[in-house]
Amino acid sequence: PKWTPAIKRRPLLHRARQPEHSFSRPGLGDDIMVNWFQPPLQTKVEYRQGDTIIAVPAKSGTTWTMNIFHQLKTGGDPDFKDIYAEVPWSEFKEGPDQPDEELLERWKKMPADVPRAFKTHSSPGPEGTPLPEMGCFATYREDLKYIVVMRNPEEAIVSFKPFIESHNPKAFEYWGEPEMREKFLKPTFQAFFDECVLPGFPNMPPEIVPPGGLLTMLFFGFVNGWWPLRNKPNVLFLHFSEMKADHEGSVRKIAKHLGFKPTEEQWPKILEY
Repeated sequence: PKWTPAIKRRPLLHRARQPEHSFSRPGLGDDIMVNWFQPPLQTKVEYRQGDTIIAVPAKSGTTWTMNIFHQLKTGGDPDFKDIYAEVPWSEFKEGPDQPDEELLERWKKMPADVPRAFKTHSSPGPEGTPLPEMGCFATYREDLKYIVVMRNPEEAIVSFKPFIESHNPKAFEYWGEPEMREKFLKPTFQAFFDECVLPGFPNMPPEIVPPGGLLTMLFFGFVNGWWPLRNKPNVLFLHFSEMKADHEGSVRKIAKHLGFKPTEEQWPKILEY
């Protein structure tokens, strides 16, 4: 099994075949993933010693954690234009025809004397290396640092519904898939859960959808991949609810883990921004 290129019939989509009962990071069946989300891209990144990987499943505090990293790195910066320019998403394409090399070269040119971080929604395989046939595209290395955040799946999936609904229809048109947004628009959460969450991604063959559908694919599989690494000295495992309950304590914990040492004058700005 391997990740295969986009098919001509639906140029927006790419395909991934998986063993029918591989549930560690369950299968992403045929014709289910839009081209702006390409997890295999991260396997081509030339990571540097000391890079930080911010690994968080969907709707679980990803952008929040990215901003914490940026504020710690800068000592407090309210004027940045785009957090994705500061902390790239190593699974994301900006346009339908954008070549991998454009992004890889851009990331390679990021200053070597400034701490660098990448966002991912992926987890590593059982040996800490990418295992595409299991849907595992993240890499664990002892010379990298990791911030792994998890949220209760039932909370995250509730947040996922309005997140999808808030997307501008023109974004789907831009990617040549205007009908995909309509597939996620349901009048109630119960309908969304029954018709969108449990069946897996759009166009996913029912025979490879694991029990729990998107809950298993997006959340349970993520935890299964990262959990064995939770006690590694370069891995910090956090819970979304703990971060909400103690924001300052969480930011200081991340700073200590990553080796940032802000001054007393910088801390108020870091915590504010």
